[in-house]
Amino acid sequence: MGARGFWVGHGPYLSERVRVAAWLDVLAEAHGLKCASGDSSACEGRCEHRAGFYLGRPWERCPVAELNDDERLRYVLTLEHHSRLSPLSGWPDEYAAWVPGVWSALVQARSKRKAHTVKG
Repeated sequence: MGARGFWVGHGPYLSERVRVAAWLDVLAEAHGLKCASGDSSACEGRCEHRAGFYLGRPWERCPVAELNDDERLRYVLTLEHHSRLSPLSGWPDEYAAWVPGVWSALVQARSKRKAHTVKG
């Protein structure tokens, strides 16, 4: 844990966790990770029992659990969700310095997914 308790190291890089956020529906439907659609009833501890090959790479535990452990990414996803419901003053540029970077990575991951979907 880094400053203010934010997850800054260990586990997959931020880009991989952001990619998980962009593909949650596939993780829920194709891989049966109910937690990706909000149902955490089957989640146990750190979810090592769901280790496997997801989104083209091996994961030591459930990729959704990795996403959920990243407080920065969860914060940005929550802000993004709220910005769709009601405009947020200064979104995203007037938030903490790291917010626009994480949000930009999320937007890029979704664009890559869209391009991948169009190709396939």
